[in-house]
Amino acid sequence: RYEDLFIPLTLADDSNIEEALEIANDSFLNLRFHRDLSIAPELASKRYRKWLENSYKRGDYVSLSLQNGEIAGFVLWRFLKDRAAGIALNCISPAYQGKGLGKALFASCAELCRSMGAETLVSGISAANLPSLNGYVRAGFLFRNPTAVFHYNVE
Repeated sequence: RYEDLFIPLTLADDSNIEEALEIANDSFLNLRFHRDLSIAPELASKRYRKWLENSYKRGDYVSLSLQNGEIAGFVLWRFLKDRAAGIALNCISPAYQGKGLGKALFASCAELCRSMGAETLVSGISAANLPSLNGYVRAGFLFRNPTAVFHYNVE
């Protein structure tokens, strides 16, 4: 277990982003794009990979937790307006799930954002993503103004 709440984070670069992209491609199986029956599973997986890839290419931050020489988890985030930072995507590699890393990853990312000038940290979370939601709660986040996102497919 990750007893120390704060863990070192490394910013992704061209030498390690591919590993994070593979983790993104193979994760998020219970989230909205995988639950949408009109989206093929391989396209749903590709959606998360491309989300991370495009965000990285435009200069958003990908904070990595490295454990035993591999990526154990990541948080994709960027600065917003009014001294706020926004978490867009986060993931714990399956081998590291259930060990308390999510709490430490969120708390450490929040501290990194604060140290870089953010006064507020915001995120959007699917209510169906209980591991992420619980990770945020364990790290001390509060939820305000919840919204729901629905897909409407035009054929």
